[in-house]
Amino acid sequence: MFAAMLAPDLTVRVEHHPTFTRYGFRGELPLLWTERLAEGLAALGEDIAELRAERASGVWDVMVDVRGAGRVDVLHLLRDTPSRGRPSAPHLLESFDVVRASDQSLELSVRAEDRAGFLAFLLRELRTLALFPSHVSARSRGALADDRLGLVSVGGAAPSEDTARALRSLLHTHTRVAPAVLRAIS
Repeated sequence: MFAAMLAPDLTVRVEHHPTFTRYGFRGELPLLWTERLAEGLAALGEDIAELRAERASGVWDVMVDVRGAGRVDVLHLLRDTPSRGRPSAPHLLESFDVVRASDQSLELSVRAEDRAGFLAFLLRELRTLALFPSHVSARSRGALADDRLGLVSVGGAAPSEDTARALRSLLHTHTRVAPAVLRAIS
C-alpha cells in the first residue's frame, strides 16, 4: 500500500460544534490528499458539510467541516486511504462550468445531488485527465453539492486547451439530462 509522505509536524486542529466537527490543518501535503480524504470520509460514512483548501507556495491551508461521529483520524486518511474504486450508483451532475482563470488554471464549478462520495468521485474523474486541485471550495447546500475547484496539470502547469475540452466532454457524460431535453430528443 502506498503511504503518502506528510510533514512530520503536521497537526490537525479539532473543534466540536453541535452539528459538525471542524478539522483544520496547514502544511505541505501529497498530491492526492484531497481524493484520499474525501474517499476515506465517505468510506467511514462521514458527510463533508464544507471543505475549503487553498495552496500558496506549496503549503495548503485546509478547513473541513464533517457531519457525523466527529472521531476521524484525518492524518491516517491523508496518509493511508486506499482507492475504493467506483461507486455502485453513478453520480450525476446537475450543472457545471469550466473557465480559464487569469493565472491560466481552469476554474471548475459543479452542482450535483449531495451524496456520499461525490467529491471523491469528482476528484478521481479529474485525475484521469491529470488535473489536480490548486484550491477547493466544496459545500453542501440543502440537497445539492456546490463545488468550486481551481485545476492545474502535473507540476502546477496550466492545463492545455485540449485538456479543457476533454474535461468538458468528460463532465457532459456525467450530467443529468433535463426532462425538457429528453422530450426534445425523443
